[in-house]
Amino acid sequence: MRSYINDKLANIGTNTFNLEDEINNRSICNFTVIDEDNNFKFEKGMPIKMIDEDIIIGDLLTQSVDLNRTLDLSYTFDLNDSFEKFIDYLFGVDALSIFQSVYQGYIETSTKIPITNKSNYIHDIECVDMHYLADKRRISYSAQNKLAGDIVKDLVDLKLYEEGIYYNSDSIEDGQEIVETRANFVPVTQVLDSLAEKTGFWWKITEDKELKFKNYENEQSDFNASPSIMRNPKVQYGNPLYRNQQIVKGPTGITELQTDTFQGDGETRSFTVGFSISKEPAIYVNRGAGFVLETVGKKSINADSQWYWEVEDATVTQERSETVLSSTDILKVEYIGQYKIVAQTKDPQEIYRQSQLDGTSGIIEDAINVQGVEGNAAAIAEGNAKLQEFAKKSTKLNYETRQSGLKAGQFQEVYGLSELNIIDGERLLVTKVNTYDNNGIIFYQVEAVKGPRYHSWSEFFKELSMRAEIFVREGIGESEILVIPIDFTKNWTETEHPNIFTEVYPSETLYPSEDLYPMFDAEDRVKGIVWFNNTTELGRQELTQQTGETTANIETLTYLGPNSANESITHFGWYGGFNGTESMGTGVIIDKKAYSFTKTQVDSLQITKYDYKWD
Repeated sequence: MRSYINDKLANIGTNTFNLEDEINNRSICNFTVIDEDNNFKFEKGMPIKMIDEDIIIGDLLTQSVDLNRTLDLSYTFDLNDSFEKFIDYLFGVDALSIFQSVYQGYIETSTKIPITNKSNYIHDIECVDMHYLADKRRISYSAQNKLAGDIVKDLVDLKLYEEGIYYNSDSIEDGQEIVETRANFVPVTQVLDSLAEKTGFWWKITEDKELKFKNYENEQSDFNASPSIMRNPKVQYGNPLYRNQQIVKGPTGITELQTDTFQGDGETRSFTVGFSISKEPAIYVNRGAGFVLETVGKKSINADSQWYWEVEDATVTQERSETVLSSTDILKVEYIGQYKIVAQTKDPQEIYRQSQLDGTSGIIEDAINVQGVEGNAAAIAEGNAKLQEFAKKSTKLNYETRQSGLKAGQFQEVYGLSELNIIDGERLLVTKVNTYDNNGIIFYQVEAVKGPRYHSWSEFFKELSMRAEIFVREGIGESEILVIPIDFTKNWTETEHPNIFTEVYPSETLYPSEDLYPMFDAEDRVKGIVWFNNTTELGRQELTQQTGETTANIETLTYLGPNSANESITHFGWYGGFNGTESMGTGVIIDKKAYSFTKTQVDSLQITKYDYKWD
């Protein structure tokens, strides 16, 4: 084993070298340098190259060497000459070009320790791999509906090219389209990690600074695994991270245009709307002569405006120098709101398979917290990425070998392990390669899996930080509002009355009757939600979002925030009709569902309703 630090040969202590190359993690390398004459001073960022000089003549013969070359017999070697110099003399080739590169990266930390009183020292070195080049750069970036591979290319073109990083036509694969990407001066590695997770790809920066972003299926190892190269193979079965239904908490939902009105009282200057505000609102004041648009500025900027607002704040505040609204004045705020949503996605085939196996519902759920995700579509994409990775069985193979060249992220075909239930020719994903020095000989401990991989301890604890916390308030912070998702479905039949999907038109022979009602305009089919205590209407609210209102499949979402519907509820209903408004008793109650719940100010309800027309 030889180490070159800042292009200078360093003496590595026997049995001190250890390298862990793990998929989706930085390769970590540590070793000890023997410094007998106090010649070295190592600093963070110094480049390192480790090579395995344990080669055989057969390896040299694969090089373009001239076996008939004339040797300079007058040349003499002394004990200080390197082995590389001898190889160059004997075969006429650059030894570093044929030795197997074990590791290349940069110093992260160096600890200098005296071992005698005669200027003898050792240096404990910890290194980071080539990802260091992306770790140290930050980027501000935004894109919508763009292929993941094109985003990766942007990261190189906008930032990483300055570090000598490049890509070619084969380096970066397209991946799926990412609905939205936003990065606010975060490390480039953070963006790459997120893209890899969402697409099920892997990424790395090679020793020659080529950035690769690829599907796991497309990276094959140079050799197969078989008993002839293995020591101590063992197989573990099971998937501790299995789930077939994924809950995604934390994404932000965006409302349609909201309009809230308030009446002044001669004192109040701050007014709270129904949602946190997402974009600059329009604020109107009617002082008796009709609504007049007034100026708006951000609170954080303190602009010279009549009203102030802030992103993620539900309160608008009047400038103190303005005339306070009197009891006859009316304030109107038009705004786009935002709210926390919970998304859920499932794998029906896996649920059915599991139900046949364990005799239960078959549903195995997992919940994660995500940040910086906007909209239900992006949240569903997060959940689907998790299911793609974990909604499957898993088999893990561990073995040890002297064969070099295997990298985490490659697929390797396995033969000769049918007694361990691995079929000849099965392709397993190499998830970890641990390289270590045993009395000067390099060994490789390999972990490969079929199905989802097993997480390392560092990933395990990182995963825990994203999952529900096991505490008195499970999965929710002390000041956090609990968002409870509720789904309702109605499959309409043609004979129901009133019926939002029935289409009838008056004619000379067709009139309204006891069992024939006028049709609903598409925009009036579903307009809002009502909450009841038995038959008593307690309150109502307009829809937050609606899709498919002109189709046979209508999906509506209503967000009841912390300050709404804080009552004992037994039923939810939905109103429609041309005269349906937020005023109680108006319009037509088109559907009513039982749901018993006492809501408080620490709860928010995310109510999704699916209305399906008959075939």
